[in-house]
Amino acid sequence: MRNFNNIEIKELIIHRADNTKGKEQLVLSELGLLEALNKDQAIQILDVVTGHAMNAMKDKKNRQAFFLDKEINEVYNASSSVFNNEVSFIEVSHILTRRLFQFMRGNSNISAADLVFLLFIESGNLCLGMLKLDYKDHYMSEVKVDDNGKRFLTLSHRGVGWPELGTRLQKAMFILPEIQDQEFQLYVLDRQTRRDSDDIAVFFAEQFLNIQLIADEFIHTKGFINFTRDFVDANEIPPVKAQKIKDAARNLVITAKEIDIEEFSNMHFGEGSQEVIEYMDFLSSKGLTRMSFTKDTEYAEVLTKKVRIQGTWFNLDLTDYTAYKDESRFELTWVDESSHIANITLKNARIKKVE
Repeated sequence: MRNFNNIEIKELIIHRADNTKGKEQLVLSELGLLEALNKDQAIQILDVVTGHAMNAMKDKKNRQAFFLDKEINEVYNASSSVFNNEVSFIEVSHILTRRLFQFMRGNSNISAADLVFLLFIESGNLCLGMLKLDYKDHYMSEVKVDDNGKRFLTLSHRGVGWPELGTRLQKAMFILPEIQDQEFQLYVLDRQTRRDSDDIAVFFAEQFLNIQLIADEFIHTKGFINFTRDFVDANEIPPVKAQKIKDAARNLVITAKEIDIEEFSNMHFGEGSQEVIEYMDFLSSKGLTRMSFTKDTEYAEVLTKKVRIQGTWFNLDLTDYTAYKDESRFELTWVDESSHIANITLKNARIKKVE
């Protein structure tokens, strides 16, 4: 959600979803905060919630997604009823909180939390958001005196509360109204990746929301680099050719605006070859759904910062990618086409320190 601007919160409500074993508690507010609080109190709460919401929206882990099984998808239907003024915001927040809590109950590995629902305006569109604010232990230093009258500082537990502003949230969602020709319907922040038989990783996106994540520019750009390297390493491609392919992928992301994976594969694996088919299938199996995409400029910038060369008895870090490509400063010469033996030469290097 990196393109989101400032938001204007129209309605706001908080519910408690505490699944702590032996202390399970679901508390549903019956009154929205903007209605319940005076102006000064409301401004204070709005500042905190807006801060958490904007941080979640700008988080690089944010992913576009679309709903599955719309006819029976409770989250999709509940949010649509808000946008169509069929059901109140508070009632929908109750529906979604009960649904999420049913997946949290009985699983102590899922953090207890307050669920903050907000109805807000962004770029002229009415949107529905939910932040899962996991409870965090809060400590404060405390002055004490021992039996001999000597003073010392210790920590005192002051209870549990929301994460501090600036803390990365684990889970959030922001649902947009349906717009014609728009591929996605919501943004999802879910920091826990999926692993087989891991209920924590699947409960939010797969069970609660029932969505399909869409790989965005950052995911595609990073995936193109990493999965190209993985494919080359796994397929016993001769080291000289393998390194040329890896360097070409990196150079393409640094210099080009648009990445065409099919064109890249034809150029480096041979048009119409079995390797092209296997490479394209491999990237698709890793979740890269688009074979042509606009690169993520921030990730491209990262690739210009450093090149690491790992050998059997050394690690060499070049802090500037241009040096790696500049034969007047750096040269890597392979002994032969099929071995991993190479000679490395650093040229015109000013030595600051040898330790």
